[in-house]
Amino acid sequence: MTLVHKTALTVALFTIATGDRGPALKWLARGDTVTADLARINIALGRQPAALDVLGKSKRGVATWALLHDPIFAPLRNDPRFIRMLEESRPPGA
Repeated sequence: MTLVHKTALTVALFTIATGDRGPALKWLARGDTVTADLARINIALGRQPAALDVLGKSKRGVATWALLHDPIFAPLRNDPRFIRMLEESRPPGA
């Protein structure tokens, strides 16, 4: 992730927290955003089903398993789809 990309994501998430959804909605409309960021922004906007849809398209593996432990995904922890993704991504012995 480039510094510009990370800064734009941070601004989008911050503005949601302050009540301005505009930058985040523009970020979502770009179409070139990575899966993890799309999911984070959807969670911040209160769009849990959309976040699950985005995460459901991600490749399963250690990176996804680690991503799903990000505290921002706490609102999804009890959803059966989230639980299934977590189990499918779990590395051996974890």
